[in-house]
Amino acid sequence: MLVREAIPSDVPSVAKIHIDVWKDTYEGIIPSEVLEHRTYDELEDTWLDRLFEDPETKEYMYVAENEDGELVGFIVFSTEGLDNYQGVIKSIYVYSDYQRQGIGKMLFNAAVEKLLEENVKNLIVWTYKDNKNRRFYEKMGGKIYREVVVDIEGRKVAKIAYVWDNIEH
Repeated sequence: MLVREAIPSDVPSVAKIHIDVWKDTYEGIIPSEVLEHRTYDELEDTWLDRLFEDPETKEYMYVAENEDGELVGFIVFSTEGLDNYQGVIKSIYVYSDYQRQGIGKMLFNAAVEKLLEENVKNLIVWTYKDNKNRRFYEKMGGKIYREVVVDIEGRKVAKIAYVWDNIEH
């Protein structure tokens, strides 16, 4: 498995991973009309704009590529800061067939390495409290920081933040 920085030609595969895993992970948590609303093309345009066409971006994307050269997961993180934390994980998705094989850990560690290069010392991520995969963040050393309830198309959904006060060790 290879983890590397994303390039523009990765974006169609990333959009597919993002939507497919997003739907699978958040079914029953987020209203179905929200899950069905996103399209691959729309998400491709969003990722291209945010990561490759915005010269002021503070976001990074790393991808996980299997032995056949197919992308199976990705992570997006930034140095924009949020809630007094310098680094932010925006998204991390791995196809279900590839989960629990250490790929998420590889992506997470690559992101931390890059954040440290950018002189970022701490990190936050928000996820849905009912996300069946959120314990991943605890396994990676994240501590529960805060919970909030948000409204998504009329449904109250709990979100939870995990933080790492010092990513240097």
